[in-house]
Amino acid sequence: MLRLIKHLLKQSIERAGIKRQVEATLVCREFDKIIIELLGKEAESRIRAAYLKNQTLVVMTLNAALAQECQIHQEEIIRKINAQLKKELVKEIRIQIR
Repeated sequence: MLRLIKHLLKQSIERAGIKRQVEATLVCREFDKIIIELLGKEAESRIRAAYLKNQTLVVMTLNAALAQECQIHQEEIIRKINAQLKKELVKEIRIQIR
């Protein structure tokens, strides 16, 4: 039954033409979870995934130190996101300090 629901949901998403938007949302959500794992709960309100475009995940942060930490872990973050979503959706992370 669960497999049927997953199949129907996947078909509906594809028919509605929102597959990329759904994938982008899942990537952002996964980044937010992974960054807390790597940098701790304190980072939750200071660094966030903003959007995914052309396999580049754009991340916003409040300070240079968090940007640097994210840059250090970039390959690991990309690997974990793609593994979790079972698809190569992210190739690069671009960090913007606000």
